[in-house]
Amino acid sequence: MRRTKNPTISVIVPAYNVERFIGKCLESILAQTYQDFEVLVINDGSTDNTPEILEVFEKKDQRIKVIFKENAGVSAARNTGLDEAKGEYIMFVDGDDYIEPNTLEDSYQYIKKHNADVCLFGHQSISWKNGKKEIRRWQDVLLFCGYFEDAPKEFFSLITTVWGKLYKNNKLLPRFNEQLKKIEDGAFLWEYYLNHPKITILNNIYYDYVHHQGSAIKDPKLAEELSIQQSLSYVKTLAKFQALSPKRKAQIVNRYALSTIREIKEIYQNKKWPKAYKRAIGGFLLENFNNEIIQCDDYCNLLHLYLKQCFPLLSKIYQTTTQNGLKTTKIFGIKFEKKITRRDLELKYIKKLEKNQAKYERDTYLLIDCLDGDLSECNDAYSLFLYMKDQGLKAYYVLLKQNPFVGKLAKEDKLENVIIFPDNTYKVCFFSVLYDVLLKTKAIIVSHSLLLDQKYFLAQNPYIKYFYIQHGQTYLKEHILGNGYLDYKKFNYAAIPSDFEWKVFKKYGWSEDQFIKSPLPRWDLLPQKSAKKKKILIMFTWRHMKKENFEKSIYKRRILALLNNEEFDHYLQEKGIELYFALHHSLLGYRQVDFKTGYKNVVPMDQISQYIKECSLLITDFSSVSFDFMFQNKPVLFYLLDHDDPKLSKSDKQDMQNMTYKKYFVDNVFYSFKDTFEKLKYYVEHRYALEPETKEKYAKFFYFKKDIRKRLTQEIEKICSSSNKGRS
Repeated sequence: MRRTKNPTISVIVPAYNVERFIGKCLESILAQTYQDFEVLVINDGSTDNTPEILEVFEKKDQRIKVIFKENAGVSAARNTGLDEAKGEYIMFVDGDDYIEPNTLEDSYQYIKKHNADVCLFGHQSISWKNGKKEIRRWQDVLLFCGYFEDAPKEFFSLITTVWGKLYKNNKLLPRFNEQLKKIEDGAFLWEYYLNHPKITILNNIYYDYVHHQGSAIKDPKLAEELSIQQSLSYVKTLAKFQALSPKRKAQIVNRYALSTIREIKEIYQNKKWPKAYKRAIGGFLLENFNNEIIQCDDYCNLLHLYLKQCFPLLSKIYQTTTQNGLKTTKIFGIKFEKKITRRDLELKYIKKLEKNQAKYERDTYLLIDCLDGDLSECNDAYSLFLYMKDQGLKAYYVLLKQNPFVGKLAKEDKLENVIIFPDNTYKVCFFSVLYDVLLKTKAIIVSHSLLLDQKYFLAQNPYIKYFYIQHGQTYLKEHILGNGYLDYKKFNYAAIPSDFEWKVFKKYGWSEDQFIKSPLPRWDLLPQKSAKKKKILIMFTWRHMKKENFEKSIYKRRILALLNNEEFDHYLQEKGIELYFALHHSLLGYRQVDFKTGYKNVVPMDQISQYIKECSLLITDFSSVSFDFMFQNKPVLFYLLDHDDPKLSKSDKQDMQNMTYKKYFVDNVFYSFKDTFEKLKYYVEHRYALEPETKEKYAKFFYFKKDIRKRLTQEIEKICSSSNKGRS
């Protein structure tokens, strides 16, 4: 293809003795879905067949320009590329690596969308061990769009390489320090970040890093030349580094400590360090020691490795490691852990919050669905979050890293204002991304209980109002109010969809002034008219029992009997009806129940909303999904299949017994499959049309059915603006 005079992107490729790799590298660039680019290949004095290969590619495509120069190192090669680049944007690709086909297009669209100066993205490391290819994916699911000064702590753990990024070609880009032989990337990046570029992160993998025997990271000579320490020394001479806060300086030094630890593992492993190297590490630790750096995990772990080298006998007697803010010390094998209690952390957080209140305007809403390892589909808080964001309100949404919803949002590029928690909420403590948001938060809106006094550092403080919007009706599950899960003292307000629901809440201490009339936000997204499709959903709720009791339970036995009922199956086939089955997520995941039905149409819990919309009838016991169907005027059959099980827990038994009087409000409550089946036939024959009296009951249950999110948001805004005093 022809070379354009002013290409959008300049791809800079330094090449030194990469005859085995350069062909694949350039082919991957030429195969991009976005084609307005130039490729500047700087041959850095290669002594193999690299120059001949480059000449072939230069003739093949006019967008490739090869620059031949004497060997001066990768920094000099990249500087030459920067001097020659005509593109509006710059990307670096090493000559022994390659990129995915949509790298340029996706990163270009993303950096334009956020009006940023640099877009970071993920990579995968490719290596060979015993002749087998190994791939390790490095995808940093971190939401951040802003400037270095505001970057969260987690930003500093991102890989410090110049590749894996798209840069705007402007005056913020520095030049590479040609005196550095290693970690020149880090020096370049820290200098760049200190120039105040706007940073954004695209959480997809686009770069393929080929890790081979000749990699510089494994070169003992470079380690002994103390290249990492030289890189840090250069950064510390920068005037903008000197102007940083002690905390920011410590975070950069700590990142160099991490690079040093990786170097030690790659080169020395468990061997003794050379004397000069040992002396240099000691100097590094001593020179950078201060109150801020001693709080950093990697610095402390490097200190431990150093002491182990200098005092091997002492290291066997006395061992200490620091991880996630927890210091663990072993003396003669006896473990001692030093940590701050959750309560102390909460008090420290509130004290810090009080101190900083004057600096921040509380104008932000924080929305959360579930943070207890629940991997089911997120709905209510997320639905409200989308509406608030569309209305221009400052809203953030919180997810656990391992939730499948994270991957889905990342794939669809919908992670804007989404905060990804570590995979275990016990690790969260003062998770800096969230802490920064909390300083500006005026309301936390949740669809599950926060369990504030048990797991999370989301301390109940007087500056934030707490709203409970529900993830499912409590009307049929009274025990969750009775067991303290929804303690009225934890929340300022609760959104209640009907007077029936309100009467239940009132029994457990909730007062009139905590009450907001509103159905669930997710119902706003349900179809206004229910399609009469030949699809039926079976979904029973959980049971509070141990795994061994579940395996022998009437609950399990009768579900299997229902799914394998020949008469039922024959009837469905005859009518052309598809039957879908969903077991509650708490039984599939949290309780680790081995429940193999052998049934073909098993619904994944992270896709349940699709089936709620498509299925025309629901068979359940007292699952809150029943109200999703009632909201759409679809029939619900309440089959209390294990009402006679003597092993039912107290809470399950209570909910079963409550159904004996609640059936007069919800209709169609049955205690045998025979009666349930007969009613199902009735609805099938009548094309799932509700009887007039049942339809009337459904209609009376809900306060309203339109503009739920709009009306709920207005109510929340009204409450938050009426008082700045926080908790009632």
